[in-house]
Amino acid sequence: MVDNELIAIAIIVFTASILVPWLKIIGLFVILLTISLNMPLSKQKLHFSYRVIEWIGRWSMLDLFVISIVVALVNMGQLLDAKPAPAATAFAAVILFTQLAAKALDTRLLWDQLEQQHDR
Repeated sequence: MVDNELIAIAIIVFTASILVPWLKIIGLFVILLTISLNMPLSKQKLHFSYRVIEWIGRWSMLDLFVISIVVALVNMGQLLDAKPAPAATAFAAVILFTQLAAKALDTRLLWDQLEQQHDR
């Protein structure tokens, strides 16, 4: 039987390490598609989702800190040999690139398209 505490930790790690990065990527993709294809989605909701993506990005580096702490603790116990191999590097790259993409995105493009539609 699995401990309930371990299930809670697994849910937290899954959410922070897998679910949040995927949602950030999908959210940025939807915003970019809306801008480039002039899709009729609510600009206010897209702007709010952009702000959420940007806010979450600040906390994404915490996962890398947790990975380094867990590896250090496991290796100090000498029970297992844990190494943050290429997966940790790829995870750090995803975090870095999504943060850069969110910073490079100009949200004024959403509002410019809305003004152009009203001018027509």
